[in-house]
Amino acid sequence: STGRSRKKPKKAKTSGGEMRKRKSLFRILTQQRERTSKMFWTTREGVMEDEERIKRFNT
Repeated sequence: STGRSRKKPKKAKTSGGEMRKRKSLFRILTQQRERTSKMFWTTREGVMEDEERIKRFNT
């Protein structure tokens, strides 16, 4: 038998509310990432540009 009747091991307990909270948190994070990526973060050129600015700022 393929053990279909066997119960699946439960993952870390998360209540429905907790999942909802985490989802909304994730949504907020993605929104922030979108906002910052518009300002060119996350793109390689953006990171390079940022590093240049930091170097200029440090010197």
